[in-house]
Amino acid sequence: MKTARVAAALAPALLLALTACGAESTPQNVTGATAGPAGVADPSASADDSESSTTSPAESATDDSPMPADGGCPEGGGKVPAKAAGAQVGDLDGDGAKDELWLADNGNKRRLGVRTASGRVMSTVFQSGSPQSAVAVANRLGDGSAIILLSTGRTAALYAVIDCEIVATKDKTGGQYTFDLGFGSYGTGVACPMANDKLYLAGYLATAAEREGYENITRTRIDLSEEGARADNGTVAELGEHGNDSASAKIAHGVSCGDSGTAEEPVS
Repeated sequence: MKTARVAAALAPALLLALTACGAESTPQNVTGATAGPAGVADPSASADDSESSTTSPAESATDDSPMPADGGCPEGGGKVPAKAAGAQVGDLDGDGAKDELWLADNGNKRRLGVRTASGRVMSTVFQSGSPQSAVAVANRLGDGSAIILLSTGRTAALYAVIDCEIVATKDKTGGQYTFDLGFGSYGTGVACPMANDKLYLAGYLATAAEREGYENITRTRIDLSEEGARADNGTVAELGEHGNDSASAKIAHGVSCGDSGTAEEPVS
């Protein structure tokens, strides 16, 4: 029996180098990052600067159907498992329509997948040593990258939807980019804050402040390239002290991405 739980985090300026993490399965690297509940705006963000789990190599369902003229994915590619649980998320294939993110566990393979508005189904297998159910969110960012965050409790793995496939986003070492969710020393959450009315990806690190009931929060922007296939730590912002029950603290201890719904893995 697995129970759902999400927490998250990201490294401050002095800890921007990716660090190996052995909390679950065998995540390649951990770069702390954290996000809050879906749709929660970062109150510390300004107009110019507001404010990734253990997985196996991707196994994606694909076919050779031509891409439609509107930029979306063609119908086909596979079927959604009967016992999958899904949620509506942002536009992941570029056709302007919201898509469905889903998770399934048949006891043999745990699978993360997407069903687009056009009917395209794509998926990838993931693994985790955590007894918790996985949860996932997804959205299209302001730079055009369509990203998925898969949390298995201790870490959140970062994926991108590229050419109608789910691709594991790589860090500078070639391992999958993941966010520490408070179980390591690099982060407590990951989210997609706004800058100039556009979403971007950021990791958060919340640490105890001198005042009881308050935390010091640091936010690190994640720079994506190659349509989201590569991620690197970017600029770091010190957001200062925030109450433990504040909106900023919730963001810094969660996994979210804008208005994305949350797909929760069915309990087996």
